[in-house]
Amino acid sequence: FAISTVTITTAQTGGQGQITITGQNGSASYNPSLWNLLDGTQFISGSVSDLANDDASYLVFRSYSSGSLTNMTLLDDGFEGADWDGSWDQYGVTDWVRTIFPVHSGTWSAWGTGSSTTLTSDDLNTSGATHLYVEFWFMKDDIENNEFILYYWDGLQYDLIQDLDLLGSDDVWIRYVHNITDNQYFREDFHMRFDCTPMTGTGENVWVDDVLIKKQVGSEEYTAEVEFIGSSNLENWSKLLWQIDGAWDVGQVAVTIQFFNFTLGDFTPNGNGYTSYISSTTPNVDELKSQSIDLNQNDFKNSTGYWRVKIKGAKATSIQFLMKIDWIDSETTYTSAGDSLLYNAWQWFTIKASSADGTPIPYAYISVYANGTNLTFRNAVDKSSVQNPGWVRLDANGEYQLELRSTNASGELFLLYSAIGDVVGTKAILQEIP
Repeated sequence: FAISTVTITTAQTGGQGQITITGQNGSASYNPSLWNLLDGTQFISGSVSDLANDDASYLVFRSYSSGSLTNMTLLDDGFEGADWDGSWDQYGVTDWVRTIFPVHSGTWSAWGTGSSTTLTSDDLNTSGATHLYVEFWFMKDDIENNEFILYYWDGLQYDLIQDLDLLGSDDVWIRYVHNITDNQYFREDFHMRFDCTPMTGTGENVWVDDVLIKKQVGSEEYTAEVEFIGSSNLENWSKLLWQIDGAWDVGQVAVTIQFFNFTLGDFTPNGNGYTSYISSTTPNVDELKSQSIDLNQNDFKNSTGYWRVKIKGAKATSIQFLMKIDWIDSETTYTSAGDSLLYNAWQWFTIKASSADGTPIPYAYISVYANGTNLTFRNAVDKSSVQNPGWVRLDANGEYQLELRSTNASGELFLLYSAIGDVVGTKAILQEIP
């Protein structure tokens, strides 16, 4: 990120040279402090503290059914009325007859005798279905195996579905129910056929009543959706870097991540503060997503420094799945002279050594030390750890980039020192109370 020199503190000794300690910028990272379940999402396990580190310790939520499914009745026929076979004549007039006894309900049923052949429904448009539901009632009397067969049309041929003689006892009404998920029967010309052609014996009879066929359309889908809320600071951000790591216990979940844009007044629909992806085909694989924002980055906090992010995962499936969030981090960068320091924030300082005439002193070793209570040093460029006190090497320009962090719960004023020989640079720093 861009470096902007703000403050220079200089210490000189005997005209031998000088060391300057210049504040460049500060950066502070924040994790959510609470979460809200959206729609029917359920909390399973974990706590908000699990979001502070990328360590496979998860906050876990369960998805809810979000699909839109509709049942459409295609045929509901009890063989009543004058046109009793009006839904059964597309493939020729049936030689079945209707009778008033026996019936399952109403006044009439369809009757197949030893001289009857097939009763075939008209075409039913079952295309676009996710499930097909077939139900009817039948009775049989004195028939043998393979003398009363149910067939479905698959577009090329009639498929034998059930030898109805094998079900139940004679002379009682038997309910037949079939939930169909085989998509070869989801077609514009689906039809069913009852075939009693093989009946040859005397006194063999079959009856059918109350035929019901429905198709289910729409999609089966489950969704998990959670909003996370955190606090931050009131600095004028020059950059916002967000990072989110999580997993799903099924593969190929459609995931969206949306930060709330307080200028827009809504969760951002695209661009900065938004990303979408399809999760790994392998379940339970952690995936890290991040985005660096340096345009209108202050839109993503309110006047008190709070920020919000919504994570949503959806999948076309009939089975609930789990959302597993491991880490959510919002890292803010802002211009800072380093005179004061936010609690637990990193402050970047450029330390520069030069001779009395201002010529940089390259590749020299200098000492660094700060007398605060709870301090951490690191290299501002490669983030490698630096001891306090410690020695660091200047670069070709006579500079070293140091980051410092202070975590005193009470706040404190301390000094940062840098020395080469008897030339010492100092900077007073006030760590604010958290």
